[in-house]
Amino acid sequence: LQKIGHIEGINVFPDFNNLAYDSIVGDYAFSSGTMALRESRLSGSDANASTTGTIELPTNRLNLLAVVNVRNVPFIPDLKITGTPDNPVVRPQLPKQAVDAGKKLLQQGANQLLKGILGR
Repeated sequence: LQKIGHIEGINVFPDFNNLAYDSIVGDYAFSSGTMALRESRLSGSDANASTTGTIELPTNRLNLLAVVNVRNVPFIPDLKITGTPDNPVVRPQLPKQAVDAGKKLLQQGANQLLKGILGR
């Protein structure tokens, strides 16, 4: 999370290496070179982070979903993490309802813009 916790030089997440945790829980399974993270959770007063998914150990390929809650940060989408630990690729995973609402707003705005341009 440290590698992805910066936006334009601003720290979005606290330094997870220097947080006091109330609990650290992990449930992992290993099979045929794959580590399955059934549950990997850090809980503390400043932040909670939970990760599930898989890591292909021979190649270090990540296929993870992280859910992060940080005190004083109102909304952080779930994060899909792929790539490798050295070069993670992080994409927000917005709920389908939020994506659909955004599409509807864009369509309505485009329709109004076209009506204004075309005068219809």
